[in-house]
This record gives sequence, C-alpha cells and structure tokens, in this order.
Amino acid sequence: MNLLDRASKIAEGFNSSIYQLSDDTYGQEVILKVMKEDFNYHPHSSQLYNEDRFLRNIDVKGVRASIDLIEDQQTPILVLEYFDGKSLKEWRKNHTPSFLDCLKIAISITESINEIHSKHKLIHRDISAHNILINENGEIRIIDFGLAINVDIKQNVKGMSDQLLGTLPYISPEQTGRVNHPVDYRSDLYSLGVVFFELFTGKVPFESSDPLELIHSHLAVIPQLASKVNPNIPEVFSNILAKLLEKNVENRYQSANGLFTDLNKCKDQLALKIEIEGFTLAENDGSGQFKLPSKIYGRVDEIHALTESIENIGSRKRQMTLVSGKSGTGKTSLIYEVYKPLTSKRGYFIKGKHQQFQKDRPYQAITEALTNFVSLMLSENEQKLAHWKAIIQNALGEQGKLLTDLIPNLELVIGKQEELPVLGINEAQNRFHYVFGQFINALASPEHPLVLFIDDLQWADSTSLKLIKQLLLDPELDYFYFIGSYRDNEVLSSHPLSIIFKELPRLGVSIQEIHLKDLELDHVQDIVKDTFGSSDARSRLLANIVYGKTAGNPFFVNQFLKSIYENELVWFETKTGQWNWDIKGLESTNFTDNVVEFMIDKLSGMEANVRQQLTLASCIGDSFDIQTLGFIQDNAEDLVDDLWQAVIEQLLIVEETETDSSQYKSNSISGLPSLIYRFAHDRIRQAAYELIPKDEKSKVHQRIGELLLQRLDLEKEPDRVFDIADQFNLGSKTQPADLRIDIVKLNYKAGIKAIS
Repeated sequence: MNLLDRASKIAEGFNSSIYQLSDDTYGQEVILKVMKEDFNYHPHSSQLYNEDRFLRNIDVKGVRASIDLIEDQQTPILVLEYFDGKSLKEWRKNHTPSFLDCLKIAISITESINEIHSKHKLIHRDISAHNILINENGEIRIIDFGLAINVDIKQNVKGMSDQLLGTLPYISPEQTGRVNHPVDYRSDLYSLGVVFFELFTGKVPFESSDPLELIHSHLAVIPQLASKVNPNIPEVFSNILAKLLEKNVENRYQSANGLFTDLNKCKDQLALKIEIEGFTLAENDGSGQFKLPSKIYGRVDEIHALTESIENIGSRKRQMTLVSGKSGTGKTSLIYEVYKPLTSKRGYFIKGKHQQFQKDRPYQAITEALTNFVSLMLSENEQKLAHWKAIIQNALGEQGKLLTDLIPNLELVIGKQEELPVLGINEAQNRFHYVFGQFINALASPEHPLVLFIDDLQWADSTSLKLIKQLLLDPELDYFYFIGSYRDNEVLSSHPLSIIFKELPRLGVSIQEIHLKDLELDHVQDIVKDTFGSSDARSRLLANIVYGKTAGNPFFVNQFLKSIYENELVWFETKTGQWNWDIKGLESTNFTDNVVEFMIDKLSGMEANVRQQLTLASCIGDSFDIQTLGFIQDNAEDLVDDLWQAVIEQLLIVEETETDSSQYKSNSISGLPSLIYRFAHDRIRQAAYELIPKDEKSKVHQRIGELLLQRLDLEKEPDRVFDIADQFNLGSKTQPADLRIDIVKLNYKAGIKAIS
C-alpha cells in the first residue's frame, strides 16, 4: 500500500490535491501535497519541487514548514507540517469578526510577509485568502510557495506574458503580464491588499466569472473604498487598503515593513482611544533597497497617440503604427503600453522579434509570434480549444498544411494536415498569402481584436515584409492591427523596409509614425527623484551628472544608475533614511555613451566561466535553449549556475521552462533542466559576441555546426536545419574539405524549406 492509500483526501485545488496522513510514518500528523497529473512536470520546473526548495530554507513562524519530499511509486509527494486550521477564505465566511480581530490577523500576516521579503528575499506571487490558514486561536500559516521566486532574479524571469500566474481575484496588475513592469515584492503587497479588503469587508474588490473582466478591473478600475462597503472601517484604515491597491507600484507601500508600522499605529491608537485618528501613511516606508523605476518617462504624447489607435481598432481601416528610434530609447517599452487599452477591448497581443544574424529565415518573427499564441491556445480548457479548432479549420479548409509547416504546434490544435500540390514560386506565394490572411482573419474578431507587434524590423527578411504588406492591404482584416519598431539610424532610403512603407500610403494604408528621442534633463531628474526619493534640489544636482554622462538615453540612464550603486558611489544612510552620493566620484566616473562598449566593459569584469557561457550563447542567437548550449562545450557541469549568475546580473531572461528534449539524438546532458534563455537586450548579445577574437569566430561557429549536426535529429525537428546551416555558413572560413558536400546539402535543404 502506498502512502496516499493510507491518507485521506481533505482538499483539491486547481493544480494539486491535499491529503492528511495520521499514521506513524513521520511520528506526527502531516499533510501530503500531490500535483495533479497535468501539472506534474519535469522535477526542475515543478511547482512542488520549487515549494520544497524554498520551504526548507524559510524560518518564519507564520509559514507552514516542509518535512520531506519523496517519490512514492513515481509520484512526487511533498510532506508538510500539519496545521489545524481553515483557509482565511472559509474562516471569513463563517465568522463575523470585529475590526480589532481583523486588525490583529492583518498584523500577524504582514509580519510574516515582511520576514519572507526582507529576511528570505522571496516573492510569494500567489498571496490569497485561499493560501493563508487560520486556526481558532487566530494563529496563521502562509502556504503554497509553488510560484515563489527569489527577489534577485524577479526582473529576469519573463514578465510580459499571456501566461497568467496566481489567483485572478487577488492578482496584481503587473502579474497579469499586461503592464510593462516586472513582478517584485510590491506585487505581493497588492495581493495582500485584496486579502485585507476581503477580511474587513467580507468581499473582494472585484468580482466576476469572466477572467478578462477581472484582468481589466485590476488594470484600470479604481476599487471602491473599503469604508464605503463597511462603514465601521475608519477612514485612515480605508486609505491604507487603497494604498495597497494602487495600480502603479510606485504609489503602493514600498515594503511590508512600512505597512506593518502603519497597522501597528492603528492598533496602538485603538488601545488608547475609541477611534483611530488620521496620520500620514508610509512615513516609515523607506526600504533602503535600490530599485530602478520601471514606468515610462517623457512619452506622454506618444503613449496617448498609441492608445488612441488601439481604442479605435475596427473603426479605422488600413492603419498601422511604426515606432522608430535608436537603440535604448525604449521603443519596446512604449509599445507594451497597448496592453491596457487592448485588454479593455478583450483583445490579443502577440509579438515576435527579428534577429540580426537570421535574416535568411523567412517569416522568423511572425512564426515566433504565432507559435507563442498557439501555445496559449493549447493551455486553454477543452471547450475553448475545441472552439479554436473549429474556427481555424473553417478558415483554412483543406490548406492547413501551409500553416502547420510554418507553425508546427498548430497541428496539436487542428490535427495532421494533408499534403498540398506543388505550385510554382509565384503561385505558391499567392496561395500562402491568401491562406495566411484567412488564418489571421479567424483569430481577429470584433469580440477579440488582434495586435501583432514585430520588433527590430531593420533586420526583417523581404518575405516577411511582403506578408505584412499583404495583411495591411487585406480588406477583410478590420480587427487586425500591426505595430512595428525599428532603428531608424540603421535604415537607409534603399532599405526594403523604407521602400515598402513608402508604398503603403499610396495604396491607402495610413501609417502612424512615432519617433522616440533621448530624454530631456527634466525627465532624467524625475527618474533620479523616483529612484532615490530625494527632493527637487538634491535630485537636480545628481540628474545633471547623469544627463551629462548618458545624454538622456533611457537604457544608459538605468545602466549608469545601476553602475554607480554597484560601485558604492550612492548609498543608503539607515540613520537618516536617505540616499547620499559622492558628487566628486560621480563626476570623475568614466562612462562610455556607446551601448556595446559599455556592455563589453561590464562583461569583461564578470567571472571567466560566466563570460565564456555568454560568448558561446551569443553564437547561437538572441535566444537559446540550455540543452543546445550544453552540447557545444566539453564540460556543462556548472552551466546552470553560470547562466543563473547572468540572470541575476540582468543580462539574460528566463524565457520558458519546458522544452522538448526528444529533438536530440543523444541525451548526454539529460541532467540539465529544460530552460530557454533570451539575452535581455540585443546589444548585450552583440557585446558578448564582440568578446570573441575575430580570428576565432568562424572556428567557434564551425564547431557549433558540427556538434549540432551530430546531435540534432532533423527528422523530428526539420526547422533546425536553419540553425545548423547558419552555423556552417558563419564558419565558412574554416570548413574542412570532408564536410563541404554535407554543408552544401544542408544549405540545399534549408533553401527548399525556405521556398516551401
């Protein structure tokens, strides 16, 4: 009899089942947590393993401890401390607590959250009334750390995503993936605000059975004041809850400690008086932690113009937006602002990015965007997936093979497709353009408009540009909107991008052009002021130096501020609660205004093994999976740790956590987790690539090509022929004679694949 057979199931959640075990196995009553089959992923990415890893190192009274993690008949089971309590959600339904009772509970929860944040540097990411237990004595336990993440890497785990993490009624705006802000510990404070609102009023701020409506509410709807829902709540406490529920993270409490202090002020006043009098909130909320603000500065008019265009989708035919500017001016960040107005229209936002060294791959960025969108479809429930299957099959008819060849995971939605007759090049392209237009028309509807964003159009292949042009000229695509970005200093009048976008207005397509310049001094001062919480006079002095060193380039401004903090030229004075800086040291700081030079300097100062991994990765592409990187080197033993260091340094972003290892012929590095990384900025990749000596570059590419040819199974992953051909072509100076025929065959295969 296995362990679960001896236990009693006491609860079932969305992704896990909970059992109570009362025998002598552990010498005490324990809880067993088991992931449901659909969520029981590879051990390295499983929420169950993640939870155990963090709970083993947490020493907080208000957190339920982990006792063991075992595998029973190949089923991972997390053994947890037994706590005789109910969820706060259930407890609140069955109790009518006084204001003071609720306040004591809120203080206890906040104290534990403060320790989790400050002592253990963790973000919970799923704070809810379901994940807080309370017993009859008012003791609490915070549970379910499956989504928790370390503060040091929070900004570099993929943020802008359509994949929702957390519990919707409690989720923060930034955790919806639809605002341009990374998830940090202030996200937990928003969720805590929802919990406290429910604790004190008996209801959550936003209620709906429609997920998109809930997301829109978190993004754009100001919640009712708690005192309006429950008149017994004092005004100052209602303001505390309102501050927790601010949409903008900079306007929330900045630390759980600041909240803890204000809650105790309320408690102390209640002990002395009948009513709580007003006081200034967040006076003790200076966290002393260096945080770069992530809001957009100096782009009010541009955001308004872009928002207006999104709000008018469907009413204005044949319109698109082009955002231009040099590297580091914040083009992508600006475009991500469309999430808010698009969410209110229940629309979809999909994005792809062209890569500098993959211009020979037809439709590369468009394929990336649609592959990710189809992955989102596949995560839907069976009813929704069946809906997608029906509308896509209806749109494609018997020509679905054209799309499944381009987007292989689409086959998982609509099934295997019949081969199509071979046509001449022009006829084949016309057929493809028509079918692709039908596909986009099926995805874009009045109920769900579709916005396609393609980044770095200066590197787009001609076939992609022609397809975009065809979509913009399609009279049926009323609810499709295209946004492109490019570096205008890299696009001459003879560039294919210039030629096509000069043609479009003559053909009736209206182009909204937004050009981003570097920031003005006043904008840089706002960044300095928000970063260090300093007065106008003090921030102006520092802003003058920052502006002089960076010329107002947003990327440089952030990098410069980060650099002076790391070099201790700015520091936080605990006694005064203020940031100070060394003006003379700042003025003498050498700081290049060239992005690549700056990143080369930064990379050169890193540990040799981390630098080596980044240079090898730069030869693969803007993104790479860890298995491929492991295959192209002799020793992959410390690979995960080395890459993690690069993530902490904000050079890499963890893009995904599940890849298909079946594409490889051998499994010599099966101990590696299934992870995909992306360089945080293409200039970082360029800098890493520049670190390779010129006479070594072709040798490295040749070696990568040979190893990939040996280890990749092109029968299972035919699209990887482009990867191998690219490496051999970049290594053409060092090609051995015995491989040249194979390389010619590879290029032929890649060419046929591209034409098809």
